[in-house]
Amino acid sequence: MGEDISHAPIVSVGLPVYNGERYLERAARSILDQEFTSLELIIVDNASDDATRLIAERLAASDSRVRYYRNPTNIGAARNFCRAFELARGRYFKWAAYDDWLEPTFLSSCVDVLDQEPGTVLVFPGTNVYDESGSFLRQYRHPSGLTSSKVSQRFFHSLWNWKYATAVFGLMRTEALAKTSLVQPYMGSDRILFSELVLLGDVRELPEHLFNSTETVSVRRGRGNAWWTAETESRPTFDRWRLLGDYLRLVARTPSLGIIRRLQMLVATLGFFCRRWPRRALANELREGVRYAWQSGSRPMRRRARV
Repeated sequence: MGEDISHAPIVSVGLPVYNGERYLERAARSILDQEFTSLELIIVDNASDDATRLIAERLAASDSRVRYYRNPTNIGAARNFCRAFELARGRYFKWAAYDDWLEPTFLSSCVDVLDQEPGTVLVFPGTNVYDESGSFLRQYRHPSGLTSSKVSQRFFHSLWNWKYATAVFGLMRTEALAKTSLVQPYMGSDRILFSELVLLGDVRELPEHLFNSTETVSVRRGRGNAWWTAETESRPTFDRWRLLGDYLRLVARTPSLGIIRRLQMLVATLGFFCRRWPRRALANELREGVRYAWQSGSRPMRRRARV
C-alpha cells in the first residue's frame, strides 16, 4: 500500500476473483456506480481460465478508477484476498466478492460513519440474501451485541455469529485492517479477522439493507483446502483446530484486556467449541488425521512387501 498516495482515493475496494465471468460485471458495476465516487476498484485475477480477464480489461479500459492485476499462477484465495489489500491506497478499504453487489448508497453511508466516529473501525449495512438465480431469499441483520460498546460483548457475539460472516465485506479503516492477520489459508479464518477487528475498535451496522449476497456460490460457504491455498495434495488441514487455536491466541495476546476479562473470553471460546457441531468437527478432523497418517505410513511397507 502506498504508491502515488498524493492522488489516492478515499476508498479502495479490493475484488479478488477466480473464474468469475458469470458475476464479475455486475459486482464491478455496482461499485463503479456508487454515489460516492472517490474510489478505486482493484481487481486481482487469480489466474482465471475463463472470460474473467477480458471482462476486467474492458472495465479497466472504460474507467480509470479500475486497476487490474493478474497473478501468473493461482496463489489460493487467501493470498489473493491479501494481495488485493496490499495494493490498496485509500484511507478506507472494502473487500468485494465477485458474486455480490452493492446498492448505490453503500459507500457514502459507510464513509459518513467512519468520518464522524474516529473510534469505529468497521461499518456494514444489513444484508439481502439471494440465491444463485437472483431470486430474493431473506434479509439478514447481525446480532445487536456486535455493536456493543463493551469489547467483551463484541467478541462474544463475533464468536457465536456463525451463519453469515458478511460483516467482513463492510468498509474498514485501512490502518486498523493492517494490524490484523488478514485472511489466513484455511476455511473460517475470516472469522478470526472479524474478531480481531472488534477487539481493535467499535463496529456499526447500518439500518439500511445495502449489501446483496449470493448465498449459493459466495466465498462464505467455503470451497475446501484447494480453493483457499491452491495446494493440490489431498491431506487433512485441521481447519477447525486451527480456528480454535487462533481464537485462543487472539484472546491471550490482546494487551488491552485485563486478566478477568481475558479468562471470561477464553471460557466463552472453549464453550463455543464444546457445542455439538464444533465438537463433532474437531473429532472428525482428528480421525481424518489419524487415518491419513496410518495410510501414509503403511504405503512404503506395502511396497516393500510386494518386492
